[in-house]
Amino acid sequence: MKPTTFEKYEGLYRNYVKDSPLYSIKLSELKALQVQRYYNGLSDLGKSRNLIENLNKLLKQFFNYAVDEGYLSKNACLGKKIVIPGEKSHEKKFSILVMKK
Repeated sequence: MKPTTFEKYEGLYRNYVKDSPLYSIKLSELKALQVQRYYNGLSDLGKSRNLIENLNKLLKQFFNYAVDEGYLSKNACLGKKIVIPGEKSHEKKFSILVMKK
């Protein structure tokens, strides 16, 4: 892992995981709905879709490791259960173009 990637992930952990509502939940009890609610709350606070996507990547990798090591039976960040809130950048550009016409 590149040092810049490590710094990015460490910052995400420090700022958005360590003191979050998810932090106090036991891994074995964490559900996709709780992760979704946390992401929705971040979006409501004005956090960007890009930030939430990066946070989801970090958590997905961590949960994959936990599954591989036998701490979890499934990854709460996988599948269609998690929807990253906010507009995708190409949707935003399209809506701006439509509004200009």
